[in-house]
Amino acid sequence: MPLLLPAAMLVAGTVCGITVWWIYFAATATACCIIFAFTRYKLVAFAMALGALGAVNAKVRIQTEAPAQYSGKTNHYKADILQTRIGDTSQTLTLRVTDASVDSLHLSRIEPFYATAAVPSFDTEYESLHTIRFAATFQDTVPKHDIPDEITAGDIQRQRGIYMHCVLPDDSIKSISLTPGIIPALRRERSKATALLLNSSLKPRTKEFLCTAMLGDATTISRDVRQDFASAGLAHILALSGLHVGLIVMLVSFALWPLKMAGGNVARTIIVILLLWLYAVFTGLGASVVRAVVMLSVYLGARILQRQSSGYNSLCFALIVLILADPVSLFTIGFQLSFAAVAAILLFANALNPVNMRHRLAYNAMGLVCVSLSAIIGTALISCIYFHNMPVYFLLANVVTSVLLPWLIGAGALLLLLEWAGWDAVWLCGIIDYIYGTVEWVARWVASLPYATLRHIYLPAWTLIPYAGVVTLLKIWLEKRNVLWGSIFIGSVCMLTAYTCLWPHSTDSSTLYVARTTYHTDIIANIAGEQPVLITTATSADRGAAIYRANQRYTHFLGKRGYDSLYCVKDSFRHRMLEWRRPWLRTKYASIAVISHDSLPAPPPAHINYALVCRGYRKSIRNLTDLIHPDSIVLSYDLHPKRAMRYAAECDSMKIPYRNMRCDGPWNLPMATD
Repeated sequence: MPLLLPAAMLVAGTVCGITVWWIYFAATATACCIIFAFTRYKLVAFAMALGALGAVNAKVRIQTEAPAQYSGKTNHYKADILQTRIGDTSQTLTLRVTDASVDSLHLSRIEPFYATAAVPSFDTEYESLHTIRFAATFQDTVPKHDIPDEITAGDIQRQRGIYMHCVLPDDSIKSISLTPGIIPALRRERSKATALLLNSSLKPRTKEFLCTAMLGDATTISRDVRQDFASAGLAHILALSGLHVGLIVMLVSFALWPLKMAGGNVARTIIVILLLWLYAVFTGLGASVVRAVVMLSVYLGARILQRQSSGYNSLCFALIVLILADPVSLFTIGFQLSFAAVAAILLFANALNPVNMRHRLAYNAMGLVCVSLSAIIGTALISCIYFHNMPVYFLLANVVTSVLLPWLIGAGALLLLLEWAGWDAVWLCGIIDYIYGTVEWVARWVASLPYATLRHIYLPAWTLIPYAGVVTLLKIWLEKRNVLWGSIFIGSVCMLTAYTCLWPHSTDSSTLYVARTTYHTDIIANIAGEQPVLITTATSADRGAAIYRANQRYTHFLGKRGYDSLYCVKDSFRHRMLEWRRPWLRTKYASIAVISHDSLPAPPPAHINYALVCRGYRKSIRNLTDLIHPDSIVLSYDLHPKRAMRYAAECDSMKIPYRNMRCDGPWNLPMATD
């Protein structure tokens, strides 16, 4: 594997490139490159050069903070729309800003940066692969955390390299046009292919699946289907990957079989390579697709040149190409899972197969199991670190679907060609619906089995180091096939499993958190060692949606404490640490009035320390203080900004201590001293 060291150095350089140590790494690698260049270790010199290049490339091209020169200033910009999302009240655009100027007539090229823009209008529906000119004031994207371990939209955006956002009224957008270039033009054809499938006679869920699995349009698949596939260990078939590229190669090679029979095998191979790259561009140049296309291009190119190709070298070459082209991709989940899965398949798929290759049919049948098992070995811990769960019956689901998926994708590709030709093949749609129905039934059945998913797995990233050691021991044992190495491997697995199971859930003191929500107020009572409690001022009609949003928003907070959901209470609740009798909330150290209506039951049961004024209260602060006499006022985030400002001015004039959550951030109170 001559490319293993260069690939490893490039990865190390790219990782160091986003730290303050990048200059030292680049300088050291450059010095080593020069030294080894004058020796016979030319490969080491090449690896050191790649390491230095990786550090510089990452430093220059990876954005780690918002560009200060554009923050808080009104300028004119030109940007490409990369993605659009339609919400209840606005459209959210993901932009790649390429030009800027203080006026609209002299736009000039800048170092591109990524941003999001909220368009509070539906008069014009914006689409990706278009370019807009607009005037805007960008602000830094700052995550707003209300409780510990919360993952907000700001956190997700910053993980994607998006550090700025703005609001774009329709009148601030000066022009819109198609993004120029061959690649955007090819990618725009995907929407036409999606429309062909959506207009076919397929059932709606089958249409959604084929648009996702064949064309990479993940916006069509429903949440419950995605959840069932993930619980069954089949989430990978909903994302374009090497599996799908391999199926495309099989279909194209079969279609071009007459060319091979006519003696045009080289031409056939070249056409396959070109079509693979067209497919990669067509589906958006995802990391896993490009990785598979690069590896297959190397393999097919070696066949043309009558050379022996190595799967390991092809994988390393694909990694080098992708990181040099886009260093940000190294830090994406899809990139890491894709390369880890393929590396594990190359390492273990044949070694795990107990059937002799002379029994071809049985060997290939067992190979389906071994490939799935190998992929899980490579991706299990990475998935746990990112997604915090692990499907238990993944082998069962993957073996069944691996038999059905080639037929499903093949029939889907044939249907797409027929739809393009103007023929809606109803008979073929029926076959595809039946096959997909079987796949979905398998996914739902496996997901419904007892203990189908191990949840709440929260491990630090450094556990990948001992896990890599365990995987190495497995490889050694499979090569040596002796009792000693087997015992060492089993012992290490037991130790790592025990460590994983004993990794403690997050523990913190009992605290009352008042979250910043827009249309109602959520109060989360985090009682140490018990299920967190949710108190909400949402109306009866909105209560279900409020509970759902709270559980989604605080998923990581709950998961790190071993719970799936908040315990939601209504008008009354009594606990040794907390008593709630609407609108009075009492803890050991404070008494709070949660004011969300003009009428209050009087008198309060005890002296009120805090009056939490929420949406729904319209009277004055003086009326409130005359009635319940609180020590302090807390103005909730859900109050209208103008009303909150008026209440704040009233508190100032009355010299009452107050906290405005719109200005001062979230509010929390300890419920006990732990």
